[in-house]
Amino acid sequence: RTIRLQPRLKRLFTLCVAQRMAQWSTTQDALPRTQNGFRSGYRTADNIFIIRTMQETHNLTNTSLFACSADVSKAFDNVSRPLLFELLSACGLNGALLD
Repeated sequence: RTIRLQPRLKRLFTLCVAQRMAQWSTTQDALPRTQNGFRSGYRTADNIFIIRTMQETHNLTNTSLFACSADVSKAFDNVSRPLLFELLSACGLNGALLD
């Protein structure tokens, strides 16, 4: 039985890059506090709690509340990679991590 190393190495490399980018975004304060997806120590349940609290508050005060939800599941398929790297560089990400 053969062991294919390429998928395992690719996964290991991806995990290393993701961890370094997460560390960089935390130290640079690059993400707003409301961005909970894919961040350690944050949960999407926090945002659900906030929305629910807003809804209850508006029900008690008899005021209107409007909400919008967007499905961006296919958004990453259409990302311009050169533009992405340009924007990351403009944000201050450089060196070996960007390379």
